[in-house]
Amino acid sequence: MSKLIKSIEFNNNYPKLHNQTAAELLLVINDVSGAMLNTVCERVTKYDTLRGDGKYCHIENDQVFMILVFLGDKGIPFTSIRKMNQENIDKYCDSVGEVFLIDVKEG
Repeated sequence: MSKLIKSIEFNNNYPKLHNQTAAELLLVINDVSGAMLNTVCERVTKYDTLRGDGKYCHIENDQVFMILVFLGDKGIPFTSIRKMNQENIDKYCDSVGEVFLIDVKEG
């Protein structure tokens, strides 16, 4: 039986991805408040949410997030801020060390 290949979906071709097509999940940081991302970690948030059109994705202060740290197939690391919910916990928390295909869905 073959192992299911996981993917991580992005709604924009973010510059941080550097057109990489796969990445290994290195680290998951849980329970990060949106307020902290918008103040203390503002530089990380700007790096993470900068889209190809120069706009930023909005992070809600009252939500809780997880930060995923990946190493792409070109050797370029990047992060992904995701909402902290059961679906994402199930998908990412036990997947450190696994390779994810990068799926960019623009439009």
